[in-house]
Amino acid sequence: MDILPTDLKLEDDGSLVIAFNDGQRRRYSVKELFDNCPAADAKEDRKADAERAASPFAVVPIEEAEERKIESVRPVGRYAYNIRFNHGSSAGIYSFEFLRTLGEEISG
Repeated sequence: MDILPTDLKLEDDGSLVIAFNDGQRRRYSVKELFDNCPAADAKEDRKADAERAASPFAVVPIEEAEERKIESVRPVGRYAYNIRFNHGSSAGIYSFEFLRTLGEEISG
């Protein structure tokens, strides 16, 4: 049996909750999804974040200082979701299999 999502919801706190057809539900924080984003532009953003954090004199542009949020989640065929963040990263394709390795299992 293929493990497939049956429901997904963006929570008020910004986290993403996905229910799967085997009854498991998982919660994903924006930070966790962004930090594990397979897209090249997200990897560059993480590198820039790390360089800024290493320097106490770094200037962070206002648009980069805003909190990262999930802007949209779109299906990619029957195997993945494309997750777009508010700062523009949109190439991240998260396979359902990969998503099962992330997040925390929740009840109900």
